[in-house]
Amino acid sequence: MAQEPNLYPDPAEDASFFSDVKVLISLLAFVISVLTLGWGIVSKIEQDKHWKAINRASLVLQDGKMLPTAKMTLSEVAAKNWGYQPTVFHGDLRDESFLFSTLLLRDAKTAKPLEAAHRVDTVDDAVQEIMRLNLQADEVKLARVLRPAFTFTNIGRTPASRVSFTAEMKDPSTKDSQWHSVFAETQAASLGPSQSLTLRFEVALPVDEAPKTLPFRWHVEFEDTYGTKRTADMAATWDWGKNLWSYPSLAAAEQSH
Repeated sequence: MAQEPNLYPDPAEDASFFSDVKVLISLLAFVISVLTLGWGIVSKIEQDKHWKAINRASLVLQDGKMLPTAKMTLSEVAAKNWGYQPTVFHGDLRDESFLFSTLLLRDAKTAKPLEAAHRVDTVDDAVQEIMRLNLQADEVKLARVLRPAFTFTNIGRTPASRVSFTAEMKDPSTKDSQWHSVFAETQAASLGPSQSLTLRFEVALPVDEAPKTLPFRWHVEFEDTYGTKRTADMAATWDWGKNLWSYPSLAAAEQSH
């Protein structure tokens, strides 16, 4: 005899069915929560990286200049018996000139400055200094001294600490225009956001040398606000004939003569 279909399902089976659905919904909700949390964490990490990238300290070479040693009129420049070609540039006024070089007496053997000698403007003054020091002419070499100044600025939004600077210059007096050290500031400095620091020093060149350009390159080391040690390399070139500065790439500075 055929069994009649059960038109009235067992309530226990219905309860089991709905219970399984609730478990699945709860499990799905948990998975969604975990994924949402994970996405939030990843998004927060990416936002932090982006925030650090746009706000971290960034040091740039803002400006370079040669500092004059004296202000003179055109007639004073013309009347003076320099004995060499001084580094002089006209000012903005009609009868205004600025002297940018002085003469330094150096030991002919070591090329070190003679500490007892005074800075002078002309070769005749240098001869008087040699006589005053009871030296022979072949014991002394004259050098042209220039005074460059470079300004660095932190364009980032957070401070830079433990900042150190080193500079090299291409020496036009060497056969292959080698780089040599001209400045080192290793004492830890700090630069806040938008803060600037100007570094001044002297460079000595043979008195008869007047190259078309004078290239410098800088290496800067510092620590950002997140404790990351960072470096920056920059170049600057002085046009001797025009008293103008340019800021080429390091590769271009390497190729300059």
